[in-house]
Amino acid sequence: MLTKNSTMPNLCNISVSTQNTSVPLTQARISWDFADTLSLVTILLSFSLNLTIVILFCQNSSCRTSFNYYIVNLCLTNLAFNFVYPLDVLNERYPFHLPPLPFCVFFRYITYITPAQVNNAHLLLALNRLWAVTWPISYRQFHRTNSGFATVKVCATMWAYCSLCVLPGIVLDALEPRLPAEMYHCSSSAATQWAWQATTQILVYDIPIAITLVIYPFILYKTSQMAREKQRKVGQSRAATRTDHSRHQRTDALRRTSQRGQMEISEHQDGTQQVDQEEEQTALRNKAARGCVNINTSGNFLTLSLLIVNVACSLVPGQVFYTLLVFGKFVPEMYTVMWILYSLGPIVDALLFLTTVHTFRTALQRGCTCT
Repeated sequence: MLTKNSTMPNLCNISVSTQNTSVPLTQARISWDFADTLSLVTILLSFSLNLTIVILFCQNSSCRTSFNYYIVNLCLTNLAFNFVYPLDVLNERYPFHLPPLPFCVFFRYITYITPAQVNNAHLLLALNRLWAVTWPISYRQFHRTNSGFATVKVCATMWAYCSLCVLPGIVLDALEPRLPAEMYHCSSSAATQWAWQATTQILVYDIPIAITLVIYPFILYKTSQMAREKQRKVGQSRAATRTDHSRHQRTDALRRTSQRGQMEISEHQDGTQQVDQEEEQTALRNKAARGCVNINTSGNFLTLSLLIVNVACSLVPGQVFYTLLVFGKFVPEMYTVMWILYSLGPIVDALLFLTTVHTFRTALQRGCTCT
């Protein structure tokens, strides 16, 4: 639950202090400050980058992999989240211009639903990788026999789950008698619904992020284990190939020496020793390379790893702040830093996808070349 307000979303019936008196926020003059400028810049960047990924996905069939479906789902949630702050600006700076109750209900809904979708979209990406490394056979069979529509249904289920958790509080809030401040700006009486606030905060916001962070070490372990097993099989196959090749060379050489005499036997021994030396050198190189295991053979693991870092830096502080707020602990020192990090999160997401996902990077390069 993140908005530019440092209290509950839409809770605007508070006051600001002037030199001598306390003026209601609904009557206070609101000026454009650094936070507004930063929000405008981050919104434009986030909207442009995430929309670019969606366009690349729609225009290029090579981008429509099972993993990329979940990436586009996250980009769509980031695009939806970009509309929260413009609505907040309309709410604060342009009173009387919008129908009070319908606009306020929609404003409260999008304020609560979009952060929930962002958190759960990150969870779907992590679960996709968990499935791929834990049950790789069933993962490949499922995506071979099912089209992208199956993945779309999974993402749609996530959106429906978030809506079902958020809508009861929005509906109950709409049925509450409106405060006088609602005549000027949207205010919320959702703060009185503490049970719903706490339940939603834990189920829809906190638990998805916690699961995403908890399962990553297991994904790292399984990915590393699979890479080592693959490297071991490749090493055995190469060793078997070298042994067969060496055996055939020795057999052919012995057959030739029996025909050409003792002089050719001596030459064969020298050649055999050279072959053995080359095999020893190759074995030493393979042994040296065995200590470095490439666990990013598909590229998706690097994307997930960097995404986890972004989650820890941009989303976790916000969840800690609002969880403490729901349970009655307001920490004003956290708000500014948390809000800036949260605003940068969608931008970092899009940049990670455009630089680390091969299909998107190739499609973007191809598009830039054509233009």
